[in-house]
Amino acid sequence: MQSCWIFFHHLLFLPRIWGRCYGAIKFNDMNQFGLAVEICGQVLNSLGAIFGLGLLPSRLGNFKSILIMAGYSIKIRSSRAAFLLKANPSTDLKKIDKNDLLEVLSAYYEFKIERLEAGIDQDEINIEDQVMILNEIELFRVKKAIEALTRRLSWYKSQPSETHHAFPIFGALFIIILSLINSIANCVLCYFMWTYSASKRPIIAILICGAILVLTGISSAALVGFLNIKTKKKAIKTQGGIIPKQKEEDEDIVEKYKGDEGNSKKYIIMPKDERATNLVGSLRTGKH
Repeated sequence: MQSCWIFFHHLLFLPRIWGRCYGAIKFNDMNQFGLAVEICGQVLNSLGAIFGLGLLPSRLGNFKSILIMAGYSIKIRSSRAAFLLKANPSTDLKKIDKNDLLEVLSAYYEFKIERLEAGIDQDEINIEDQVMILNEIELFRVKKAIEALTRRLSWYKSQPSETHHAFPIFGALFIIILSLINSIANCVLCYFMWTYSASKRPIIAILICGAILVLTGISSAALVGFLNIKTKKKAIKTQGGIIPKQKEEDEDIVEKYKGDEGNSKKYIIMPKDERATNLVGSLRTGKH
């Protein structure tokens, strides 16, 4: 409770400084003072509208993309393959970056193929549906959502790199919601500032919108920084300096393709580095 009071106390310190600046200026009467306050308020509101209103379409697109990714992430993790993979004692789930949807699909896909090769789940009527966790339309939606979000947001990384793991999907969802609330509050504030005269504006509503703008802006920026630090990979020391600790690679990946004879299916184990799966490799390369 004390920390919350300190935080809000520092926020209240900002208008105090602003008031001191007004007090330092000598005005002949209150009309000049009110005019100066109105001009400064409109200038600040217009500057805020550039980021709030200007980014609203982009933030709505980000919200749509992250909702698609979050929805299919829940579907993938709640699938039968995910349940069986967690129940398998020989599986090392630490090797799988759960926030990289394509890697998760690849791991589950490989596991289901291995079960089919071992004679497990052969009683399934439709082997294709048993292997495919998401259908082609769903895979296409996931691919487009990931591409759109990665293109619009510089801080969002859908795949792990040498220095960082993939950015948490639900963390990104919360940040985008905060950004969307920020834009909506800015729209409401612009409505009050541009449609009401200075004497008729609802002061309480304006103060609430201003507080929401400050809190959502600070919170989203702080959360991005915190999650970037949290997803940073541990470094190992060498004689040449400090290098990022590489993530352990899975041993194999399975490619599914149609055989020469009729509609028969063949399953071949190939090195994972080749990324040669019809299911996941096509999404990585953008060919679908």
